[in-house]
Amino acid sequence: MFADFWGRMAARYRANPLVWYNLMNEPHDQSAQANIAAQNAACAAIRAAGARSKVLFSGTAWTGAHSWMTTANATATLQMVDPLDNFAFDAHQYLDRGYGGGTLNAIPGVGAHILQAITDWGRANRRQVFIGEFASGPTPPRFRNSTICCTSWSATRMSSSAPPISPAGAPGATTWAPPIPWAAWTSRRPCCCSAI
Repeated sequence: MFADFWGRMAARYRANPLVWYNLMNEPHDQSAQANIAAQNAACAAIRAAGARSKVLFSGTAWTGAHSWMTTANATATLQMVDPLDNFAFDAHQYLDRGYGGGTLNAIPGVGAHILQAITDWGRANRRQVFIGEFASGPTPPRFRNSTICCTSWSATRMSSSAPPISPAGAPGATTWAPPIPWAAWTSRRPCCCSAI
């Protein structure tokens, strides 16, 4: 049923190269092997429908960037397969204690280093990493952490002295809206990620 859904979605949007297929949002209660099987089947269905644009695979454990190396994600996700080799791994990173976005208080200074391990993993394994969600809170000292996180990640992954994460580089990042009115959030310009 899961793969069938993605095959139908791909059949509808296969002609649009701007549509990416983000297969799961924060899987967390299934085994790594069940996650791999479901997402590999979905990717195969997308390709069978004729869609050629990027597929985003998610790891388990809420696909957390901070825990990528300490969960099954570091090894299990290497078993995810795209017949067209046009994919990336969707990782999420919040900058509060617990890394889940449950509070508006970012850990001071965390933005400068929190993505280093997953960036190194991507580079070592020649895999793209897409930061599909990140946020830190709405006040200037807190969104400064998001800005530092973005710019540090961008500088690390694009450094000319280090090999790229993949032949095409990393595909980018998106921010997640916080639990405050949208107008209040957008007026504060949460992150300077135009470089990503």
